[in-house]
Amino acid sequence: MRTEDLTLISKLGRALYANPAMAESRSIETVAAISTLDDATEESFLEKALSLMLHQAERDGTRTGAARVENPFFRLSPKERFALFLLHSGRVSYRRLARLIGATPEEVQTIAWSARSQIASSPEVRLQAPHPTGSSRLKSACPEFNPAAPWTQKLLDDEMGSAELSFLQNHTAVCEDCRRALARTREFYYAVEKWVPVATGAETDAIGNSLRRAVRKGRLQSGNLPADLTLFEALGLFFSRRENLVWFLLAALAFVALLYAQRTIGPAN
Repeated sequence: MRTEDLTLISKLGRALYANPAMAESRSIETVAAISTLDDATEESFLEKALSLMLHQAERDGTRTGAARVENPFFRLSPKERFALFLLHSGRVSYRRLARLIGATPEEVQTIAWSARSQIASSPEVRLQAPHPTGSSRLKSACPEFNPAAPWTQKLLDDEMGSAELSFLQNHTAVCEDCRRALARTREFYYAVEKWVPVATGAETDAIGNSLRRAVRKGRLQSGNLPADLTLFEALGLFFSRRENLVWFLLAALAFVALLYAQRTIGPAN
């Protein structure tokens, strides 16, 4: 399991759960469960873990954010927090996020904009993130500004294709209205981003170590033995099977009985 993937999972836990202890517990439970799956390759491990984290958070419901309701980010639904965190982490595209939450890339854009708007409209953020608008004098060459999923958000999320990006760069260079709309959205976007939680390096390292131990334990339990298996782990795995423990105890008793018999018979002779 890649270290950067475990780091992302641990940080996601802090975004889905306001309570740090619950965040760590759910993260460890998740990687331990995925580690026992036979089809959990290194490539699929992360997506399986992310999906399971979201599923568990949605089952936990409103209590996931109850510890920090003063933070507008934790007043969002688990799915909205999941989407914003992964988008701002820079590790997930619209297409990949859509696959994780069972939606379309277009629906992802709508979810993201709605979540960002909710944060920006809260009293704590409103003055720092005025709600952006589209071009006031839409020209025929201007891109359509969808208020539920604007092109400015797609651009800032780095989701534009090369042709679309080239067009917008050339267009905003000559269109003052669209340039102003992009500047307002950029201000809005980064004001919201400040409220997306990111665990500190020390916290991430500590949780990462716990996750690595959970992955290793899960693989041992499932029989997917790591290449650097230690003697202690091998013995623990051997004795975790009841029949092995019974045979070992019987063999030990037989050996002790044999030694006793030899010592008893020896002096008599």
